[in-house]
Amino acid sequence: RADQAKTVFLANISHELKTPLTVISNYAQTSKRRLGEADGQAMDLICAEADRMALMVSQLLDVTAIEEGRLRLSPRPCQLRAVVKLAMDTYYPLAVQAGNRLVFRPVYDLPEVMADKGRIRQVVLNLLSNANRHTRDGKITVALEAGDGCVRVTVTDTGEGISPEGMTHLFERFAPKENRAGSDTGTGLGLYICKYIIESHGGTIAVDSAPGRGTAIAFTLPTGSGAG
Repeated sequence: RADQAKTVFLANISHELKTPLTVISNYAQTSKRRLGEADGQAMDLICAEADRMALMVSQLLDVTAIEEGRLRLSPRPCQLRAVVKLAMDTYYPLAVQAGNRLVFRPVYDLPEVMADKGRIRQVVLNLLSNANRHTRDGKITVALEAGDGCVRVTVTDTGEGISPEGMTHLFERFAPKENRAGSDTGTGLGLYICKYIIESHGGTIAVDSAPGRGTAIAFTLPTGSGAG
């Protein structure tokens, strides 16, 4: 009953936060068009922070939808390279703010996947956000490659890495704060949602990490008409 009450409370708060966040983002985008380059960069950061907060709100709503069986996917044939590139362009200002370099290693002749583009973009944004929170003045690399009947996306960072204790809780809903890195200011829901989305597409997601040597998170999506 406590878990259910918490989920309902978070869903209600999330709905209330969505409107002001949208207003902030819209005004920042309007202001950017009217300002010079320096002030326009400030507006970019405001937009990026508003988008990050909106992502956190969406995560709370998504958890409610998952638990109630209401999260629906709309897979269509798509090129994963374009989806990943859009997510990286969106997240670029926040990476720069943390002093990180974003590196994209695409493959241009990848087969199409059947995927919900909006949800896969959400997964990539979550992984970029995780990498950026745990990396300072480092590098975040996103690589694409074709596998055996799938396309693989790997997000690698040069950050602090994850302890063995933290690895055991990565994909849990509301992962315990004591098992997350001290710099982790997220909701603890991102990887839980990512796992649900990727596995609902028929794919897999896995993490390779250790303290002091960074983290690599890879997910796969099946190719061809049987995907999903």
